[in-house]
Amino acid sequence: MFNSFSEMVENTTYTVETPKCFHCGSEGSVDVPMEGFLRRQLGALIQDAYPELSVALREQLMTGTHPECWEEVYGSCE
Repeated sequence: MFNSFSEMVENTTYTVETPKCFHCGSEGSVDVPMEGFLRRQLGALIQDAYPELSVALREQLMTGTHPECWEEVYGSCE
């Protein structure tokens, strides 16, 4: 059990459902740190809220495009 709200936030992840991918048509999800999720909800830029996530996963959060689909269409986004 958590002793404080901050401890809970530091040790929890949240699953974000992403939009439908334009390439394959499937929906997806990304597990993110709760702290980053809360920062994003308060208006933080995605790269500031989730600095530990790859560029590919941040792209999926914004557009729904899976990393594999992005590579098929555009090549590497790293």
